[in-house]
Amino acid sequence: LTAGSATSFTAVNLSAVVPSTFHTITLQWLFLPNAATDVAKVRPTGVTATNVPTIQNSAAAAAQGQIQTRLGLSSGLASIDYSVTAGTDDLTLYVHAFTDSI
Repeated sequence: LTAGSATSFTAVNLSAVVPSTFHTITLQWLFLPNAATDVAKVRPTGVTATNVPTIQNSAAAAAQGQIQTRLGLSSGLASIDYSVTAGTDDLTLYVHAFTDSI
């Protein structure tokens, strides 16, 4: 995902980089909020909860880090959902790693 700015949860297809049989992914994130109180959220596709991992800076400045989340499926394909507070926020996500549980 590059410069995502969806203000409602939106699916991101990860099937090109993560097999659908894996369960947990680690994402490298870069977040550029418009305001210090703006946040980004990431959740597995198919989950309807809004109390999910949150990315937040202490200022309206670019920051980066890593976050882990479970992988969801959308039509059988590996997927996650994301949202940001304002349409002027930018969230970029890269798959850093994925983990399988036997």
